[in-house]
Formats: sequence, C-alpha cells, structure tokens
Amino acid sequence: MRADFHIHTDISDGYNNIKEIVKMSKKNGLTHIAITNHDTIEGLEDAINYGTRENLKVIPGIEISAFNFGENKKVHILGFNFNLNS
Repeated sequence: MRADFHIHTDISDGYNNIKEIVKMSKKNGLTHIAITNHDTIEGLEDAINYGTRENLKVIPGIEISAFNFGENKKVHILGFNFNLNS
C-alpha cells in the first residue's frame, strides 16, 4: 500500500480539484488517499466515486478546526472513514 492520508483540495486551502488530485495520486503510484479538507465534507462523495473509477481507494476525511484553551492556540483534529450520510 502507498498512501497519503492528509490531502486538501481547492474546496479548502489546496490548489487542485478532486479529479486532479485523483489523477496525480494514481500517476505517483498511490493506492489509497484521504481527502481532509478544512471543516467540510463537500466533494467527498464525488471523490470516492471518481477514485473508484480510477481504481484508487479514497477514504473520507476531514480536518476539524478547534481551539485549545489551555494553551490558547488553534489546533486541527483529523477524522477518517466516517459515514457521509450520518
């Protein structure tokens, strides 16, 4: 398995759209990716479907923005492989 489990698209603060991400991932020999845009699951269903057509496993992900009050700083929490319909 070759994987990248922390990818942002242009829906968040990345530069490439979902189709470009899937194509680049396949071209670079990846077998699994997780799209982890900031605070949104927008586009994940399309990413999973496009990945299936390209024989690339797309794991649904999200990067949740949170605040650590004890240290007074912003933090990010990654979530993976959840039900998109829940």
